[in-house]
Amino acid sequence: MFRNSFAAELRTRVGSNAEIATDSSLTEGVILKVTSQLVIVEEDSGYGPEKVYIAFNFINFVRFS
Repeated sequence: MFRNSFAAELRTRVGSNAEIATDSSLTEGVILKVTSQLVIVEEDSGYGPEKVYIAFNFINFVRFS
């Protein structure tokens, strides 16, 4: 149930800058798309934009800037 509410909130933030933390990484970028299982973020890695796919199961927190 929480996953559905979380996904719905993230869908309202598509196009926003965000930091998404997992146990092993911190991803900073623009939220491109939110599905029922994934958040797709465009991160600028220094070599150009790169899409990062993050499963909801692994997200510890999201911070919007």
